[in-house]
Amino acid sequence: MTDWSICRCRREHATSRGFLRCKYPAAKWITGTGDWTLVAWCGPAATFTLWPTYSEASDRDSVLYATGCGTYCRGKHEVIHINRTKETA
Repeated sequence: MTDWSICRCRREHATSRGFLRCKYPAAKWITGTGDWTLVAWCGPAATFTLWPTYSEASDRDSVLYATGCGTYCRGKHEVIHINRTKETA
């Protein structure tokens, strides 16, 4: 599992969806709500599904590995935690 906390603009975003729109403007689509995202890197553009918990994202990831995510599926799926708060050193 990966943790993303820094966007390319280095601002704090109000929602994880806003964070992803800024970090990956070429995403094919972003759907759902929550701070956990299941990313499919398989097609010509990444797709992001947001989930409220790690467990829900991980469960869906298991389904994708079993069934595939679409025509371009290569099994390149990843669960990522979006930490929208700035980290202090």
